[in-house]
Amino acid sequence: MGWNWAPGGGKSFMAPVKKPPHARRKTFLRAWRLHRHLSLEAAAERVGVDHSTLQRIEVGKVPYGQDLLEKLALVYACETTDLISVSPVEKDILAPLVRQLRRAEPDTQRQALAVLDAVLKNRP
Repeated sequence: MGWNWAPGGGKSFMAPVKKPPHARRKTFLRAWRLHRHLSLEAAAERVGVDHSTLQRIEVGKVPYGQDLLEKLALVYACETTDLISVSPVEKDILAPLVRQLRRAEPDTQRQALAVLDAVLKNRP
């Protein structure tokens, strides 16, 4: 709660402003954990957080950070970006392509992009 100084030197009470709830984008953190057959407790222990914290992160009540994503990716044997954007159970045909491109040298990435551009330009 805050106080404002009113004209004339007196104090007036200023009510706190209620912030709207922050809507976080959907992630696949829980899906990856379940896909690897890990309990909430086991996964949390492996990455060094409390299981209740991991649960709140999975449902979007608490923000996650890069350090946690990197630890979870190691535990779940996936890429950090997979945790955010790739379902482990739905077949994503682009995910393996993206992984290979990320690991490739910049020249190879440019060549692959040029080939893809050429293929897509020749489509009806």
